[in-house]
Amino acid sequence: MAELFKNSGAKYIVLTSKHHEGFALWPSPQSWNWNAMDEGPLRDRYKPDILWEDGQWNYPSSTWKMPQFMAWLYNESPVKETIIINDRWGNDIWAKHGGYLTAEYGLLGDQMMGTEVIQRPWEECKGIGYSFRYNKNENLENYATSEQLVNDLIMKVAMGGNLLLNIGPTP
Repeated sequence: MAELFKNSGAKYIVLTSKHHEGFALWPSPQSWNWNAMDEGPLRDRYKPDILWEDGQWNYPSSTWKMPQFMAWLYNESPVKETIIINDRWGNDIWAKHGGYLTAEYGLLGDQMMGTEVIQRPWEECKGIGYSFRYNKNENLENYATSEQLVNDLIMKVAMGGNLLLNIGPTP
């Protein structure tokens, strides 16, 4: 699969290290014994280049303990010299901090063109349908066509950004 992405010209891949179902790619007592040390590969290979957070919606960064986490990340972690983070670390700092901006499903869009925000590195993430996961209520008619996805990619690149396309698993 990695070879397919490389051959497609993708600049990067974002691996979901812990999604809504709770499975974590690192050992964690908070992941209900549902992590990569207890199930599956039985190891921890988590030394990311990009840390893509998705916690900005309902709470400020202090609720997520982001100031403490960032202090550890940039001062003590094994990737402190190389890590890049996005801007989704709390609703009080969204689009203000981070190495790049991340919007979903057109939230950054054309209305941002020419402003200070679009001048920073950015990406738009979206699923091929309406959700980022398998959704039994979606069918092929809900998925974007190849033409729609290519046009969306062209628009994002023309505006100086990237398209992060989520390809969710099937059941």
